[in-house]
Amino acid sequence: MVFTLVTITWALIELSKNQSVQTKLREELTYQYRNSGDPTYDQLTSGLPYLDAVAHEVLRVHAPIWETIRVAVEDDSVPLSVPLQTAHNKTVNRVSVTAGQRILIPVRSLNRSMNLWGPDAKEFRLQRWLEEGGIQGEANSLPGYRHLLTFGDCPKMCLGRSFALAEF
Repeated sequence: MVFTLVTITWALIELSKNQSVQTKLREELTYQYRNSGDPTYDQLTSGLPYLDAVAHEVLRVHAPIWETIRVAVEDDSVPLSVPLQTAHNKTVNRVSVTAGQRILIPVRSLNRSMNLWGPDAKEFRLQRWLEEGGIQGEANSLPGYRHLLTFGDCPKMCLGRSFALAEF
């Protein structure tokens, strides 16, 4: 519940900074209400494209969870997309992980990474969700719901995701 309130607060901040977005969202919701009454669950989750774009862009730019921790269940070697220089001046293209090791996943950083989302990654830009091909480049390779790590992924995905989106 607290995370939904934080997300709604960020949505209101973004809407207050952009009157044209606020107006288009109000028009979409007013049209829906006048023609069909209160939206159904299906309409809330897939029938209001502008609301959907606002919700997902807020979740991308202002993820309520900044990071999460996972524990490796077995020894592994994780490939790096870009080689790194170690403190001992050695170049590595893989990182070894041992069973039981804790791994920090920087959710907010990945959701706002210019390498993944492009040069406008830190901007609130709804077109990425509204236009065909709006999500480009490396962001398409991100696991998780709608290429966002806001709700985690796989077996550790947030069980309340659907409820949180409907509540938003």
